[in-house]
Amino acid sequence: MSRVNAFMEAWNEHRRVPIGGRSSNDEVGGWFNTDTAEGERDLRVTAEVCGPGLRYQDRRLKSGPGDQRTAHFDIELPEPGGCKVRIMRHGGRYEGLLRAGALLCAVKGIIEEHENPEHAEKCMEFSRETLVMLEQQAKDVSLLPEVELPGGVSLEHALACVALVEGTLPPEAV
Repeated sequence: MSRVNAFMEAWNEHRRVPIGGRSSNDEVGGWFNTDTAEGERDLRVTAEVCGPGLRYQDRRLKSGPGDQRTAHFDIELPEPGGCKVRIMRHGGRYEGLLRAGALLCAVKGIIEEHENPEHAEKCMEFSRETLVMLEQQAKDVSLLPEVELPGGVSLEHALACVALVEGTLPPEAV
């Protein structure tokens, strides 16, 4: 498959379908439709690559601007009611697995506490370190891309306001 600016893969529990890869695609999109007890709910996502250097030939020119492509994702949220939308960081799908692993390490540490105290302490320490790392990542807005929420507020600003209200962020940081 050749490299293109925009590529997508759609799937459900029975089938996976790649879209793109054979021509100069700069935009992809998807429509996700569900039927709930409160009626149809749908979400639309588009992704577009734009800026100087869209074409490979333009990026290779020594006199050209070079590669200055950026990606723009638009998400049209569903109607309220009968659905929940969760935004997660890149790689966030695996946080549940990491938390489960930390829990299992803690359980193993508790079980081995009397038979092998040294190994039990290592298990408990690993569990603590993993949970601390996950908590720090959850609060680190530098790990998030630039996201504009409905109303024109950035996600970074909204999270800073929440931290300020919770008392975990000094006022000068907002």
